[in-house]
Amino acid sequence: MWAAAAVFALLAGWSAASGRKEGLAFLLPAVLFLPPVAGLFSRRKGMRARGAAVVLAAAAFVLSVPSGAWPAAPAAAPSAREDSSAPASGVSSSGKLRVHFLDVGEGDSEFVELPDGKTMLIDAGNPENGPDIAAYIRKLGHDRIDYLVATHPHSDHIGGMAEAIRSFAVGAVYMPRTSEADTPTTSVYRNLLTAIRDKGLKVSTAKAGVSLFDGGGESAAFVAPNGTDYGDLNQYSAVLLLAYGKNRFLFTGDAGTVSEKEITADVRADVLKVGHHGSGTSTGAAFLKKVSPKYAVIEVGKDNQYGHPAASTLERLRKAGAAVYRTDQLGTVTFTSDGNTVSADKKPAS
Repeated sequence: MWAAAAVFALLAGWSAASGRKEGLAFLLPAVLFLPPVAGLFSRRKGMRARGAAVVLAAAAFVLSVPSGAWPAAPAAAPSAREDSSAPASGVSSSGKLRVHFLDVGEGDSEFVELPDGKTMLIDAGNPENGPDIAAYIRKLGHDRIDYLVATHPHSDHIGGMAEAIRSFAVGAVYMPRTSEADTPTTSVYRNLLTAIRDKGLKVSTAKAGVSLFDGGGESAAFVAPNGTDYGDLNQYSAVLLLAYGKNRFLFTGDAGTVSEKEITADVRADVLKVGHHGSGTSTGAAFLKKVSPKYAVIEVGKDNQYGHPAASTLERLRKAGAAVYRTDQLGTVTFTSDGNTVSADKKPAS
């Protein structure tokens, strides 16, 4: 019986150490089984008999414990890959539209963060601007451009676009179709076409009536070009109307008064990207009256050789009551819309 008592004490101690109250209950079948075991071996002499008694008693205890009662191994922590609640890269839940008019000197580039988390790049300045544009987009937390728009094939608009295509995943690409006589043969244009080809992208034609998307309170559609043979690359400019809720933005590239007169769509907008860097041959009075912008952004290089923006254009904007924002004076300017109101991160130029 001494062997039985020793085994009982040993197992009771294990149960208490484990912190499990039910361990004592599991010992009851073992205790009931110990007397006959002890009696069986009490008639035998020696260490072998006492050792066998201990072994059998312990086995009886083990068999008496239900299989599900043993402490289970801790469950493995879920891996990061299994965490479906983590937000996708660059996705914003703010419900805001943000339009960044980038300071690329004498050139154009606008980066758009849509409320649904998608992005758009309209033009990409000069070739030397490519790395800075890519860095700016990355800093905002994006690794994809869902809509890429090259308004027309002038180097101060498409110069950095090849860099953007090589730097990010790209969704849809839009470019206007020019006549054969007007199609450029510059190295900048060829570089862009090569980047598009190397990435296996398809170019969709940017022209009046083409919709990029429309739903969820967001829409984007081209209102120009309306012609196919201008003899002037500026007039081929893809003019894009972007809307979110009650707010509208109009991007005009380098479209001049020839293209402006052909536009029949409703182009009322809160924010106007002034055509051709404020040149006197764009943003005509009649067109400006149709747009009736509250804000006008001129992307222009400081002390540029072209005299942009023209004094006549600035005067027309003043008469229209538009607050003017110039990248040569303010640097990059960002407008934010919640679908009802529009605000800028800087004060208008003097």
